[in-house]
Amino acid sequence: EVRRQVAAFGLVSRSGKALAIGSIKRLLMHPFYVGQFYLKGELYEGSHEPLISRDLFQRVQAVMARRGKVQTKRRESFPFLGLLRCGECGGAITAERQKGHHYYRCTKKLGPCTQRYIREEVLAAQVREAVQQVALSDAWAEKMRGKIAEWKTEAAQASAGFARAQEARLSAIQARLDRLLDAHLDGAVTREEYLGRKEKLLREKAAVTDRLAEIERNGNHWLEPLESFVKAAHQAQIVAGSHDLESLKDFLKRIGSNLRLSGQTL
Repeated sequence: EVRRQVAAFGLVSRSGKALAIGSIKRLLMHPFYVGQFYLKGELYEGSHEPLISRDLFQRVQAVMARRGKVQTKRRESFPFLGLLRCGECGGAITAERQKGHHYYRCTKKLGPCTQRYIREEVLAAQVREAVQQVALSDAWAEKMRGKIAEWKTEAAQASAGFARAQEARLSAIQARLDRLLDAHLDGAVTREEYLGRKEKLLREKAAVTDRLAEIERNGNHWLEPLESFVKAAHQAQIVAGSHDLESLKDFLKRIGSNLRLSGQTL
């Protein structure tokens, strides 16, 4: 898909053909996008502003590594698979398709078990009921948002101190880079040792720079999951009425643990 897109943008080979898949992969692995580049085998810190975050760059590398492996045949999706265990024997709950419907049942691999199948529609109705039971009222949602606002203020103050510490660390790394270069020019360290230590320091510097950028973007990001949860709980009625079973499952995992299925009941 990336190959097709870049060809549409006009990025093609000298012969006018779409770039080879290998070329696309090499492009996506290039550190230029995060503000660095290689020249004659040596990593340099560019003067250009990074085009993307290091986190995004690393996620792209992870996807390419995963996609490079042999892909197995895609299985049918069972939204509630992995969510529950049997309430009688503690065994895992498996799923299968029969006559156009999804059914969930105990694997019965831990010994005798009397539990029966439950249709996905019946289980989904019970999940909706559980979600509805945790809906936040307007008053409670407002109180929680007020407390989150207080914590955001406290977190912002703490982030400012953390940012100062990271800036000091950044200065220290730069000083080490300067000393390393002087030592190399004076002949105190070999070129191989210089290149290895320099690359390590540049990566460390890039990581600190990324952390500083993250602080500037959102110093209280740890509160976002809580804020999202309060918002979702306030809108639990909407979630419960959704036909998106994956969303129902995700919300149920937020509000409960050790979920069991017994007597065809969640």
